Amino acid sequence: MTVTTIQPDAAAGKDTVILEYSPTSNYGADANMRIGSVNVPFPYRGLIQFPTSDIPAGSVIDSVTLSMYKNHVYWNNPTTEMVIYIRRLLQPWTEGGATWRTKDGSTAWDSYGASTDGVDRMATPSASLSVDNVLGPEWLSTSSAGLASDFQGWLDGDFSNCGWLLQHEGEHDPDYYSENRFSTSDAIAAQRPKLTVTHHTPEAGGIPPHLLQTVILSRGVIQHG
Repeated sequence: MTVTTIQPDAAAGKDTVILEYSPTSNYGADANMRIGSVNVPFPYRGLIQFPTSDIPAGSVIDSVTLSMYKNHVYWNNPTTEMVIYIRRLLQPWTEGGATWRTKDGSTAWDSYGASTDGVDRMATPSASLSVDNVLGPEWLSTSSAGLASDFQGWLDGDFSNCGWLLQHEGEHDPDYYSENRFSTSDAIAAQRPKLTVTHHTPEAGGIPPHLLQTVILSRGVIQHG
């Protein structure tokens, strides 16, 4: 197996924030991705997309870990853990155009905030990211079968790579609002979001490498790997 880290810069990476409080503003050049609520019920949501070109075509994705660098947090309820849901986006968007209302500065989301399940984004989260009340800075990571499945689908062309939507579970709860700031691809290199992808190339004939120590072939020949 091979482990590849994908940590794109501002040119190759793609991320922004969409904010209900300022629904026509774009934040694609910001060095911070804010997720949570500025004032309930006005949430920040994050959009992020990673390139797949560093992984060879035809690879099998074994695992994917998303890591985000939290550089600041503000909570009104410091005893409660925050959970960010990560959903696969279904609509293409532009870093320099996406807003709460539109995908690219002109074309509307099906519903504001990329909120329509099955049209703007998947209903079921691919993963969740737990965030504590430590002011930071710190790295936070999550890994799941859902993230691996998403990346595999992008790599194989089963569906378009529109990235992920990051949404705080309690964004509309007046007793539970917070603002978490994560570094974006526009931040300094060491703090940019990253994916750690474990992958392998399938053997000819579809036989996994760990099964090739002894294989009895159809002609009765024994092959030792």
